[in-house]
Amino acid sequence: MARMGMQHRFLLLVMVALSAAQGLSQASATPGRTTWVGTFQLGASVWPGLRDVSIPPSGFEVLDLGRFQTTGGNLEMGLYRAYRTTPDRELQAGGEFGVWWHGSGNRTTFTDMSLRTRIQAEPAANGGHLTGSVRVVWAGPRVAPFVGLGAGWYMLVFKETFDAAVVDTHVRANAPGGFLTAGLEVRGASPFSFRADTQVHFVSFGGSALRGQHVNGPVYTLRIGGSMRF
Repeated sequence: MARMGMQHRFLLLVMVALSAAQGLSQASATPGRTTWVGTFQLGASVWPGLRDVSIPPSGFEVLDLGRFQTTGGNLEMGLYRAYRTTPDRELQAGGEFGVWWHGSGNRTTFTDMSLRTRIQAEPAANGGHLTGSVRVVWAGPRVAPFVGLGAGWYMLVFKETFDAAVVDTHVRANAPGGFLTAGLEVRGASPFSFRADTQVHFVSFGGSALRGQHVNGPVYTLRIGGSMRF
């Protein structure tokens, strides 16, 4: 209960910050000095809470959903609008969509007698989020560090893979959550920039779909990629 109380207070703080930043940016934006920023990044995710997941099959699944790897991969895309551009600082307000994927050590081999072939089966845990976010960017001559926060909707879906085939399961959950971020951009003369950042996501999944289990955060991500201004 304490964890949920802290999570709700954090989400309330984030939503207040998002609302304040949006109002400030609209009030102080200078015509001709705003721009859009699109981002695309790949990286690694670390989710310690997956270590304790163990969900036996219930008729819809073939495999035990467990022994998940706490390290995985992620892909993130974002779209921001930069406001209050000054020689040394700007405010970016927008949103992100991201997915995480984690494999499992619980692998099973089946033999298809009709095709006389062996099939490798493995469960997978996929997470993701759709979040609003604000960032403060300190613009240097070439390197621009930034910090930010965000809040929105998170999802968790368990799947089964059979060689190249991916089969959905009935084990999934949704929950509100939020994140903190810090990173930097390396800019040049072109509208394209190199970007790297790290994020800490705070979320807790539960409910009947998880059959009495809880999958908690935090989820840590480290991402590299690029951004484009237009």
